[in-house]
Amino acid sequence: MPSNKVCKSRSSAIPAVRQAQKRCSAHDYVRHYTEMLVIGTRQIHALHKLREIDCPIRVFEDCLTEQVIRKHNFDLYQYMADDLLQKFDAMRRKENIQAQQRLAKNGEHTAHVSFKPEFVELQKMIIEQRIGSETNQLFANAMPKTKGSSTVPRVKPDYSKFKIVKRSKVSSTSPSSSSSSSSTSSPNQ
Repeated sequence: MPSNKVCKSRSSAIPAVRQAQKRCSAHDYVRHYTEMLVIGTRQIHALHKLREIDCPIRVFEDCLTEQVIRKHNFDLYQYMADDLLQKFDAMRRKENIQAQQRLAKNGEHTAHVSFKPEFVELQKMIIEQRIGSETNQLFANAMPKTKGSSTVPRVKPDYSKFKIVKRSKVSSTSPSSSSSSSSTSSPNQ
């Protein structure tokens, strides 16, 4: 049986002719309907069937279904394509929540979730919060120890003890000395 066809039951009314019924996996269905979208045959049917298939998001990622939907322009069926993309987002959120619950409950990661960007960002945020709370706890523990220490507070100096004298301008008695200094400092000469 070719891999690009949907598995159909090959049962017959005659028991001797009846063949073993092969059950297709969700991966086979998703791959087949994704190929239908790429080829362009019965797109509405393929979008509808992909929406109905209930399987993990990994299957859609393996078959590159989301990239096919984002790449192709479904003029008349854009609503169904957007609906399917929303389904993928909801499935990812649900899977991340389940992974968080498993992590909180058992402390275990699942391999297909632990390296996704959303999960990595979530773990970074959790670690930053944990580090921040530990740092705050360290400061809180250190503060009571410094409160009881004997430190002398700084006192502003009392300037009333000092004698304040106004500076007076020095009168120049020789005008030639001031002119000679100005002539040497002039940049034009």
